[in-house]
Amino acid sequence: KKKVNCVCIPQGVSIDFYENNQERLDLEFVKQHIPLDKFTVTYAGTLGVSYALDSIIKAAIILEKKNPKVHFLFLGDGIMKEELLKLSNGLKNVTFVPRIPKTKVLDFLRHSTILLHSFQMREVYKYGISPNKLIDYMYSARPIIMMFSGYPSMINEAGCGSFIPSEDPEELV
Repeated sequence: KKKVNCVCIPQGVSIDFYENNQERLDLEFVKQHIPLDKFTVTYAGTLGVSYALDSIIKAAIILEKKNPKVHFLFLGDGIMKEELLKLSNGLKNVTFVPRIPKTKVLDFLRHSTILLHSFQMREVYKYGISPNKLIDYMYSARPIIMMFSGYPSMINEAGCGSFIPSEDPEELV
């Protein structure tokens, strides 16, 4: 067998992308999709099964009555979008924002009060996760909430957010 030297780089980051390849959102887009007078909690990325996004909608249901100043933004698209739209039907504190170019995501995140990522409780996540969106989240310089019950890496190491248990809307509230 041939020996191969390997190096593991958990997250690669292009500083050039963040410093030189960013675009601003159009003012009309911001006015249409981001309530600037609210405390916004943003999930940005794929609206997929693994992310337990229904737990976020359940928190929005609770907070619509408890604190209507809190508004949830879902930026992106994915297989769960239709189901999430049904779950949030009639809620005034949830907005689904269409996908935008990657070069505008950082500007969108910077319009948010706090950023949120969520995962299902699954054995596969027990030893940690390393989603690409965390680099965008961290570079936006906004606090992060991770609904995650596995090994708490990256966010706690950088001191830029907090972990709460997966699939626990009451804890998110």
